[in-house]
Amino acid sequence: ARIEALGAKVLQADLADAKSLSAVPEDFDYVLNFAVVKSGDFDYDLADASPFNVVVDLDFEPVTVEETEETRVVRDANGALLRRHKHHDTTPEHIDFAVKRREDWERVKPLVRAERRRIDFEGYRRARERARAAGRFFVVAAMHVFEIMKNIAGHEHMLIGMADDPEWVHDMVMTFSRLYVELEEMLFAEEGPPDGMWYWEDMGFKQ
Repeated sequence: ARIEALGAKVLQADLADAKSLSAVPEDFDYVLNFAVVKSGDFDYDLADASPFNVVVDLDFEPVTVEETEETRVVRDANGALLRRHKHHDTTPEHIDFAVKRREDWERVKPLVRAERRRIDFEGYRRARERARAAGRFFVVAAMHVFEIMKNIAGHEHMLIGMADDPEWVHDMVMTFSRLYVELEEMLFAEEGPPDGMWYWEDMGFKQ
């Protein structure tokens, strides 16, 4: 009622059902999509698995640096210091990053190598079998290299690096691209390929 009082028309719709959008007028100026996921039980034709662990240091155990009633500050396996809320999901606050420039990256780069322990073979196998049994198109869902670099260096350092030292950022892109190719070759040779690949990222606020 408060939104309608401002002059907006409120519609409830299922974006997966075109018929539910029939009430949308043709002469609207703007559409505000306040989408809400009610459950994860969707009977669609797509199934996925995320079998790759692409953190920098596989042996690093996250360390809690500070904790309050509401938040927890943790140093993670990428060397990032992040603050997260304890009682609800949210985008973490970026506090600090171990990788801020090329020399920091060169120090940790040797850790970024293809190893079997980076792959969840069993999880992939189970997900692939379930997808086949259900007749669903099965994809490997993997984080795009932009997201990986953001987790390692943070948006600010990475974007400044693109301007001031593009060869450093290019090296990170190629390092993680090669890592993905090598991990995929290991996994697919042993367990078989998926039906497709889905590399996701939120660069520029898009999906």
